[in-house]
Amino acid sequence: QEQKGEVRSEASSANAPPLAAPGSLRTMNAQVESLWCWLGKHIVPPGGGGAMKASVMALVAGTPGRPPRHNKYSGIQEWRNAVLLFVNVRGKAGSLYPNLFLKGGNHMTWFAQPSQTIHSPVIERMLVRDPHQQVERSENDIDSNGGSVSQSTCPVLLFCRQEGEPYVFCGQLRASDVQANVRPLKVLWELTHISTLKQCQAFIQLVGI
Repeated sequence: QEQKGEVRSEASSANAPPLAAPGSLRTMNAQVESLWCWLGKHIVPPGGGGAMKASVMALVAGTPGRPPRHNKYSGIQEWRNAVLLFVNVRGKAGSLYPNLFLKGGNHMTWFAQPSQTIHSPVIERMLVRDPHQQVERSENDIDSNGGSVSQSTCPVLLFCRQEGEPYVFCGQLRASDVQANVRPLKVLWELTHISTLKQCQAFIQLVGI
């Protein structure tokens, strides 16, 4: 079930990120609600420049054209109230990356950084479950240990692209399966806004459906 308008943009105290240096990205709130008009669309840099990730970061900060300080090489951008994943799914020539869309775009495989484990703070933030949040589940929503998977208390937002092209905002994710004993750690994410995304041309072209 889609949860547009119900995304939790405030991290719980139990799930707050580690203490961050003043001025760092983890002290800033992502402007989550302002993103929904971009669902399934390319986020094109102003003036058609090549700063693809910076343009998204500026949009999320609510300061178009002025991105906050961030690590431009990292695919995980950790804000105070959300985590953003930036994922390449194909190379410039169309070659496939390890991150794959499955089941017609309903799910996507994702690999953490080699040094990260299930106990890394940002991974814990993305995967910790809120037992009080009611989320419809399918029979396939079970983790590797056979337990049901519920929504994270920290919104995980997905931005995907073919290398060299603008990112497409793919909405919020929910972990369907976590393989914690492999390296790098592997997560199967469910795209919770898939019914809307399948009506968007940019997403259709990205996934190849």
